[in-house]
Amino acid sequence: MDGGRVLSEELLFPVAELAWSLLRWVGQGDRDDFVFDSMSFEELGALTVRREGGGWVFGSAFAPESVSTPVSWVEVEAGVRDFARRVADDLNAVGLDGADALREV
Repeated sequence: MDGGRVLSEELLFPVAELAWSLLRWVGQGDRDDFVFDSMSFEELGALTVRREGGGWVFGSAFAPESVSTPVSWVEVEAGVRDFARRVADDLNAVGLDGADALREV
């Protein structure tokens, strides 16, 4: 979502896999673009985070015409960490170890 606008919607999206991948990405020292490479999709880029102009935009290969407004790296990193925390909380709520599921192997 970008404000109140839905950029892309996918039923049964692998959110734990996405959270794990995003945490790895923000933890790297470089600032390359993020392209979600999921075991659940044949296509690359179910979610992308690309540097554009002075900021970063979120998008999807499934809806290439819809991208977010640009945000700073600080906002990207905070959003990723908040998303991962919510995914871990949801996993904990169904009896799984959210911290373990999102931990780097």
